[in-house]
Amino acid sequence: MSVAARTIDVVGWRSSAVAAGRMRRVRAENDGETLAIGDHFLCRAVSLDAFDCEGIAQVTCIGNRWLSGCARLSSFNCEGLSRLLSVGDYWLSSCIVLPVLDCAGLGNLTTVGRAWLHGCTSLTELNFGGLTQLTRIGDHFLSCCSHIKKVDCSGMSRLTTIGDCWLGECPSLTSVSCAGLVQLISVGDQCLQGCVNLTALDCMELTRLVSVGDHFLSECTKLTAIRCPELASFVDA
Repeated sequence: MSVAARTIDVVGWRSSAVAAGRMRRVRAENDGETLAIGDHFLCRAVSLDAFDCEGIAQVTCIGNRWLSGCARLSSFNCEGLSRLLSVGDYWLSSCIVLPVLDCAGLGNLTTVGRAWLHGCTSLTELNFGGLTQLTRIGDHFLSCCSHIKKVDCSGMSRLTTIGDCWLGECPSLTSVSCAGLVQLISVGDQCLQGCVNLTALDCMELTRLVSVGDHFLSECTKLTAIRCPELASFVDA
């Protein structure tokens, strides 16, 4: 099946077809094998406007640049990925017309690499409620998402590590709820940097946080209130 197809409905995959780098529609039921998909799966599929993950429910690992640079992608349904454990770098990065992401189907996902959702300039609505097993996210998570206004981290209760530039350069961002990040231990450099419309931040739930990188909340010119009492023990160190 051509990558240029506007909508791809994955009914079932054979591991041999994926390993050989061929894309095709398989009408037979999934053979039950656990699948791993390599790098650049549907990267820069510039005519693709919708992707439904139903039919690849056996997949546990997907490599770098999955659906990266899909300039027309406006719909992504991940409900079929109940066994997915890890995704590499640049997943859904630079999908410039994607407005919504619902992670309800990703209940076993544990790690995501760098630049997840980086540069998704039309993204306005997020649901992270399904990410109950996620422990680590790499650098540039949700950075340069120019239209996102609110981020709610409820449901990400096992997340311990976020890399550099989390929500960096998101000029429309006004609200971040950290209430779900009860296991967060460290965030990298330049997190929440350049969020020029962020007025307040409440980090009272971050009782396990022990490390924050450089330039945290720098250039947030409208920030007037921040509640982060647990930061005092290491900011002054």
